[in-house]
Amino acid sequence: MGNRTQKLLFGIFVIAIMLGLSACEKKQEFDAMGIFESDEVLIAAEISGRILDFDIKEGDLVQKGALLGRIDSVQLELKKAKLGVELQNALIEQKRLERLYKANAGTKQNLDNANFRLEGLHKEQDILDDQIQRAEIRTPIDGTILEKYAFNGELSSPNKALFKIADMKRLRLKAYLIDTDLSKVKLGDKVSIFSDYGEGYKEYEGVISWISSEAEFTPKTIMTKDERKNLVYAIKIDVENDGYLKLGSYGEIKLQR
Repeated sequence: MGNRTQKLLFGIFVIAIMLGLSACEKKQEFDAMGIFESDEVLIAAEISGRILDFDIKEGDLVQKGALLGRIDSVQLELKKAKLGVELQNALIEQKRLERLYKANAGTKQNLDNANFRLEGLHKEQDILDDQIQRAEIRTPIDGTILEKYAFNGELSSPNKALFKIADMKRLRLKAYLIDTDLSKVKLGDKVSIFSDYGEGYKEYEGVISWISSEAEFTPKTIMTKDERKNLVYAIKIDVENDGYLKLGSYGEIKLQR
């Protein structure tokens, strides 16, 4: 019975060593480590007013130009209506003075003043139209709502943050190479990216889109394949997201030989 126990313990010891060696080999096969990121766009209010019809939720997929809400513009609309009446009356007056001037019954100065007033009212109308358009809350890109900072009924002011959006269909892995590997890559090179989901690694194909020209100290949250080197070069790799890659998660790369 004791002999069997010894053999069992010895077998477990051998398996543990093999698993440890396998893990080391697996770790060594990666050339760099990085974090997934994306270009995040912060959308802010452009005018003051009460926020209305702003019903988006974090995680919503939205299309470029989509109307996501609005800021109360009733006062602006009233000003525009009043301005429209003024414009109509100013145009009538300008036409009257123009007829008088052509009939030598009016002065050039009166006609110039009428034209100047008409031009000023048109500029005011353009400004109001622009403000009314800015009252609409729209997204400038296709993407996913990452965070929402404002809600229906709240009062907005210029530059008040409303929401943050990012294109999650294509992410960017910012990884760090040691100097000996930097000479092996160039812009446009394809690399293999690996993400660990707990049940093994999933492989993606990425393309190098940026390479830093200056070395930096290795970030504390990043491991390199040669821990003796404390200077690394950052690179960015574009990768198509199948929906499983997450912002802020880690990825590892393997250079194509």
